[in-house]
Amino acid sequence: GIAVNIPKWDPNNCIQCGRCSYVCPHAVIRTFALTDEEVANAPEGLQTLPLMGIKEPAYKFTIGISGLDCTGCGSCANVCPGKKGNKALNMVNMAANVDKAQPYFDYLVKTPVKEDVVKEMIPYFTEKCIKQHFSFI
Repeated sequence: GIAVNIPKWDPNNCIQCGRCSYVCPHAVIRTFALTDEEVANAPEGLQTLPLMGIKEPAYKFTIGISGLDCTGCGSCANVCPGKKGNKALNMVNMAANVDKAQPYFDYLVKTPVKEDVVKEMIPYFTEKCIKQHFSFI
């Protein structure tokens, strides 16, 4: 990797807004919906949260970060609203953290896209984007 620092996810402060993934210019940071089976088959230590907005089936939410592809721009950490003043993404030393994060990303990108999640979430995000860009609506 070329970055000096890469983002590290703290699920305790994550509101699952997806802004980090949206602003990443290299698709390094991505959001994932996982089944219980996918979580069980993931590399040990994968951190997840219950996915908000989808009641059935119950999915888990996680963030995948490719430290090897990250340029260290910090846009994801800058845009992260976090909770109560604590961000869910913080920039940390790449050399000390990439070996821990990369196996998760490599596993996550091989999991299938959950079409039911996409169908459920697109109207929500579309409405948010429209209201954000056209404040008169």
